[in-house]
Amino acid sequence: MNALSPRPTVSLVIPVFNGAAFLAGAVANARAQTCPPQQIIVVDDGSTDESLLVARSLGSDVTVVAQENGGPPAARNRGLKLVQGDFVSFLDVDDLWPADKLAEQLKFFATHPAADLVLGQTRLLMESGGETPLREGAQADPSAPLHLFLIGAALFRRSVFAQIGVFDVGKRYADDLDWFLRARESRLQFHLQPRLALIKRCHPENLTRGKSIAEMGLAAVLQASLARRRKSDGVAKPLHALRPQA
Repeated sequence: MNALSPRPTVSLVIPVFNGAAFLAGAVANARAQTCPPQQIIVVDDGSTDESLLVARSLGSDVTVVAQENGGPPAARNRGLKLVQGDFVSFLDVDDLWPADKLAEQLKFFATHPAADLVLGQTRLLMESGGETPLREGAQADPSAPLHLFLIGAALFRRSVFAQIGVFDVGKRYADDLDWFLRARESRLQFHLQPRLALIKRCHPENLTRGKSIAEMGLAAVLQASLARRRKSDGVAKPLHALRPQA
């Protein structure tokens, strides 16, 4: 891997499906980063609410594209076609980043030039409704942040998508887990950071709300990973170790 350019650039992809109530807040959250993305791409995934109107009202620095509904992986893949930055980030429309998310992850890459991606920690924020901004009294989970395999908590070197491929459009709910497993199978330089990188809001409009493990396809994704690792000699090879960082 090449070392960072002197001024690395970050592209952000925000997929949205019927997320009009959250979209302006998501873009404002990205713009408020201490090191904001140089490119913001909003992909409207066939929304039937006012998401597309909201997206087009957000300013000339936001690139807006619309497509028929294909699910989050299809929307992310559409955004990837427009990415111009050295690094790629993703933010679900109803999630939030701490203010230093991108700055801290770019700092990590500056000192670890061989890294392909860095994944921070996620904290869950429980809400009884879907309003935005957060209603007064919304409570963050008091437990320590968790290392969940959520793409919103990661920063990716743009080149990894040529190496690993894009998100599987056949997996509407587990495309992120599937991608991370493929990355580990390919021995990508995959690093964990102890810093909080994503605040995931849990509310009634979450796409996975009420879905079972079977409906989300999690078991199928894990089984597919085992099958790929058994392909050569029938023995599932261990996944490439993650690299925790202080």
